[in-house]
Amino acid sequence: MERTLPDLYKQEPKTKEDIANSVGYVILSGNITKIPWFGAGSGYGVAINNKTGEKTYLEVTRFDVGGGYGARSLRPVIIFQDEKKFKTFIKGVWTMSAGAEASAKVKETGAAGGGGSSDLPVDKGYSVHLITDAGVSATITVGLIHVAPVKLKE
Repeated sequence: MERTLPDLYKQEPKTKEDIANSVGYVILSGNITKIPWFGAGSGYGVAINNKTGEKTYLEVTRFDVGGGYGARSLRPVIIFQDEKKFKTFIKGVWTMSAGAEASAKVKETGAAGGGGSSDLPVDKGYSVHLITDAGVSATITVGLIHVAPVKLKE
């Protein structure tokens, strides 16, 4: 995950300022595999509170239903401007999404397209940015995503 922010800043330079002015941000890394009617994914991440510097480690699981094939490696970054939404997110959330997309990336060459919706409001206190590392997929899905804090052993 050390390369996620530099990659994001290269892809979307404005996000460097957005993160600096945010209440906090989340960096996730995960994989999604999709076969004709079902898909699943999992990953981990970290939430960083810009006010306190506190880190919260997160686990993400995903289950999709719909048509398509593929496997991808993703690194979403969520930048929060709303402190209440940031705190709610890092305590654990369930969300549903629906969309259609096609993507392909091998090494540094790739393309992606698609659209979707989520029950988290768009542009309501946070922004989502997606870095696709590798993989190929073409899907139409409805997904259930769970984000939960990880309890680290001391």
